[in-house]
Amino acid sequence: MTAPFCRRMLMPLRISSQGAEQMSITYRLYQPNDVEQVVGVVGRAFPHVGPFTVAAWQKLESRDHVTVVADDGGRIAGAIPFDLRDFLVRPGVVLRVAVAHAVAVDAPYRNQGVGSAMMSFAKAEFPAGCDAMFVYTGGEGRAPYTFYQRNGFVDLMYSRPYRLSDLPAATPSGIRVTPFDAAGLGPTLDATFQSAYAASAGFARRGPGYWQRALESIIYVEIPYDFRIAYAGSATDMAGYAIFGLRQDYAALLEVAVRPEAAGVIADLLQAVSAAAAANGAKEVRLIAPVTHPAVAALQAMGCQGGSRSAGISVLAGQVLSFESVWRKLGGEGGPALHVWTPRQENAPGREFDLVGQGAAVTLEMKRSTAHRLFLCREDIQASVAAERITSPEPALPLAQLANTFRPAPWIYHYIEWI
Repeated sequence: MTAPFCRRMLMPLRISSQGAEQMSITYRLYQPNDVEQVVGVVGRAFPHVGPFTVAAWQKLESRDHVTVVADDGGRIAGAIPFDLRDFLVRPGVVLRVAVAHAVAVDAPYRNQGVGSAMMSFAKAEFPAGCDAMFVYTGGEGRAPYTFYQRNGFVDLMYSRPYRLSDLPAATPSGIRVTPFDAAGLGPTLDATFQSAYAASAGFARRGPGYWQRALESIIYVEIPYDFRIAYAGSATDMAGYAIFGLRQDYAALLEVAVRPEAAGVIADLLQAVSAAAAANGAKEVRLIAPVTHPAVAALQAMGCQGGSRSAGISVLAGQVLSFESVWRKLGGEGGPALHVWTPRQENAPGREFDLVGQGAAVTLEMKRSTAHRLFLCREDIQASVAAERITSPEPALPLAQLANTFRPAPWIYHYIEWI
């Protein structure tokens, strides 16, 4: 992702109420000498967060991170930063994904298609190193959700906001609460997390160094926390843990993991987090999670209620960049060959492509949104064929083999991964 590449496009830019002028904008990857302008563009687009610094951005770009910029003759008109992550779509299947942080466009260039052009550049160039592109967004039916929808992202997972305001004062015995040493605790956290979520997916691949990298994410530059951890057991052998971040008025519950044999400890961990939040002046504990998250039932037992979808929820949206690469990682080459067809839709051309496998190709027909969900293990192919979301001219599909290739798994969102 570091090789320089640029594509020139002519963009109409309205610069005054009297008319518009044709300007040449270059869409390319970030270069080190862009740093001050990029920091300025992002800061002006999102004045309610930050502040960003040149040093912080330079650190971001030295990691698994890439930024697409719109360059108007030396002036950076827009930027989209992406984190590059290894992401589990089901246990054992890891995709390399680019996760968009935000779309920042300077005021004179807004509503001219600059943001969409930057996204188009990313979709054209990233497949060389990425299998898919994701974004954490929200606000169905309004910006920024509608921007991502227009640019090909499809819904993959929904998470609701949960808020607990009746905070207990006592920390249960057997639970320790300490400052969070992400580097030192990494191996212990990894062992507990792998046990807790062995059958789940929908999150970045963990490893002993994951938590230190996670806390260096751009979001924690914008919105800094005082990070703490509550855990049961010892620093080298945890039955369960809850990582949380303190702000002035609230505590954000960032990640909870409990070994299956210690499931009952989750209530004690949440009580300890709540007590620590209250002791530090916070008014509530917040969690964003799907209803299947293991902390949700325990929080509801403490009096917490989740928000409704109509009131606004968080959406993980995504799209496949390389169907061929994802097919290989799913093990598709060991099953039937495929011919996939999707129709033309508004803002999206139709596609036909072939995927290598055994024997004569099987034809599958579906909307593009269904294709993206299927290859990202979010669609049950047998149910989709029965409901005619997926069709075929062939009367007898090898559904058992296809179901094994595309088999889904439960997805769990962990708040620590927000970007």
